[in-house]
Amino acid sequence: MDDWEDLRFLVACLDAASLSEAAVALGVRQSTVSRRIAGLETKLGTPLFHRTADGIVPTDMARSLEADARAAAEHMEAFGRRAAGLEEQATGLVRVAATDTLALHLLVPALDALAEKHPGIVVEFVTSEATSDLVRGEADLALRFVRPERGDLVAKRVASMAMGVLASRRYVERHGAPRLDGGRWLRYRLPWKVAPEQRWFDTHVVVPPFFSTTSYELGSQAVLDGVVCGLLSADLAAARPGEIAVYDVGVPVPPPLELWLVTHRSLRLLPRVAAVWDFLAAMAVRRPPEIHGQSDQRTLNGT
Repeated sequence: MDDWEDLRFLVACLDAASLSEAAVALGVRQSTVSRRIAGLETKLGTPLFHRTADGIVPTDMARSLEADARAAAEHMEAFGRRAAGLEEQATGLVRVAATDTLALHLLVPALDALAEKHPGIVVEFVTSEATSDLVRGEADLALRFVRPERGDLVAKRVASMAMGVLASRRYVERHGAPRLDGGRWLRYRLPWKVAPEQRWFDTHVVVPPFFSTTSYELGSQAVLDGVVCGLLSADLAAARPGEIAVYDVGVPVPPPLELWLVTHRSLRLLPRVAAVWDFLAAMAVRRPPEIHGQSDQRTLNGT
């Protein structure tokens, strides 16, 4: 193998269901992925993937190379990180991967406190609903709702975020408290999976959605602005006491979301990464607010 970059493309394609998904994970064009895989197949003298109308399917040869390819790719990434990451003080850039909603409502409000404690650290948010690949160095730290099971990663559960049906004061004044058989509802429709919020809506809400989106941040903002009510993290209400409330609509909500702090093992003890890790791990998670019944509007009405 005369080009270690080929291994990154091979591993990305093994993880993806299509060349386009692999391209998104790598941050390149689909044509680049196709060209690199075709070149690797030429070097090896054997096909690595079957191209189908539904995506790509690894051949037996690709599967036989998978373990070695992953190990080699991870070792090269670790080598690059160690070579570039030698440091003695908690200073420099730390890239934190998170969803837009987490970054805006949880991380950005904490930046002042982080700057006071570690003035030499600069935080860059890598925001996406897709999972950043820490093994390939796409970020230094990540906040995820799923504990990682692959790669040389370390993880710590930092929060358990309750779900709830949220509505703003403005929404309740205009449309009444949320109810399953009426009102203006938010529905998520994610292109890559059926989210718990979508499954809950489809199971319990008996009116069409007033507003549908593939973006968690856009949906959250629509609830904050009083356009719709919807199932969201109750921490959003805790961040806006008196403005947003959580309502009991008579059916169970999905279980709490477990929030995990993740980094690569080779980065965990670097001073700048360790400082941000410790800061995020110690952040106080807001307690979920009181849950109101459908007819209980005392908090919003101020009585």
